[in-house]
Amino acid sequence: MSYKNLRIRLKLKRELLKKIGYHPDNYVNLNRAEKSHVNFAEKIENYSEITSQVVYDPRSERNIGHTFNSRDVFKLTNVIVEPRQGIIYSRDGKLVSESTNWSTSNLYESFPWNPKKINSRIEAKNVINLTSNAFGHWLVEDLGSILYLIDRFPNSPVLVYKNASRFVLELLRILDREVIFCDGPTRINSILMVTKQQDSGWMHPKDLDVLENFRDRVLTKEQRSMERIYATRRLLKRSPKNENAIENAFKNHKFAIIQMEDINFIDEINLVNSTKILAGVSGSWHFNSIWMKKRAQIIDIANENYWTELIHRVCKMKSIDYKWFIYGGDVKNQVNTQNLEVFLNKIILN
Repeated sequence: MSYKNLRIRLKLKRELLKKIGYHPDNYVNLNRAEKSHVNFAEKIENYSEITSQVVYDPRSERNIGHTFNSRDVFKLTNVIVEPRQGIIYSRDGKLVSESTNWSTSNLYESFPWNPKKINSRIEAKNVINLTSNAFGHWLVEDLGSILYLIDRFPNSPVLVYKNASRFVLELLRILDREVIFCDGPTRINSILMVTKQQDSGWMHPKDLDVLENFRDRVLTKEQRSMERIYATRRLLKRSPKNENAIENAFKNHKFAIIQMEDINFIDEINLVNSTKILAGVSGSWHFNSIWMKKRAQIIDIANENYWTELIHRVCKMKSIDYKWFIYGGDVKNQVNTQNLEVFLNKIILN
C-alpha cells in the first residue's frame, strides 16, 4: 500500500470514529502555558511539588526512574463529571486531561466518549467526587487526593456514583459529610479536583502520606490480628486452576486463608496493619501493603505474563520486603506447588 493511500484510509477511519462520538483529540489541559487560560478553571493551591523516584524492577533486573510533576488543586465551574471514574469534561464536551492518570489516547481506547446533551444537573458548589474505580486503581490512584480534599474542604458535599462499589459505601459511613448520589454523567455547578499527571503505574508519595494518616485515624485497639495471611483469589479472575493446592501449601506454613473482598474496608485496614506476612496470587489485594508496617513482607505469586509493576514499587516506598514466585504459561495455568513449597521453605522460618 502506498503512503498516500494509507493516509487516506486513516483519515476516513478518523472521520468515521468522530461520527460515532470518538474524539481522542477533543481535550483541554489546565496547565498548558502556551494556551490562553481555561476560563472554567481556577487554581486554588498546590497539592505536591515536583519529585522523583528510582526503584529496582525485579522483572527487568534494573533500576527504573519516574518524575512526578507538580500537582494542584483546581476549582472547575459548570463542567460534566463521569462519577464512577472521576473523569471531567468541559461544558462543550472536551476532556480535562488532568482528571485521569492515563494519556488521552489510552483513555479514549477504553472509554471512547465525549458528552453531548446531559440532562442531569447538580447545583451544589465545590463538590468532591468520591470515585468508584476498581479497587486497586481506586486505592493507589484516587483515594489519597480525594481524602486530602475532604479534609481540606470540610463544607464540601461528596458526589458518589449511585451504584458505587461496596468499599466506597463503607468509607462513606465514617465520613461526616453531605452525600449526593448520581446515576451517570452529570453537569456540576462547581467541583474541586487534584490534578493528575499521567503517573499510571506509580504511586505518588503525597498520596501515600495522606493514606497513612487516614490509616492511623481509623485503627482501633480491638483490631483483629493475624500474623500470616494468604489472600485467596479463588472464584475470581486470574486465579490459577489449582489455587486450592496453593492455599494448602500456605496453610502448612501457618497462614490463615482470607477472602479479602468479604471484609469491611475499615476492618481490612485494621487487619492488614497487624499482619507480618501477606501473600497471594497477584491482584488488587497487594495494594493493602499501604496499611502494613515497615519491614513487613509481601509474597507475590505472579504469572510470567501478568507481573505488574505497582506492587513492588509500593513495597519499596513502604520499606516492605517484597518476595516473588513466578509461574509460567497463562494466568489460569496451574502453579507447581512442589516448587512453591521449596520457595516457601527458603524464605519463611516456621
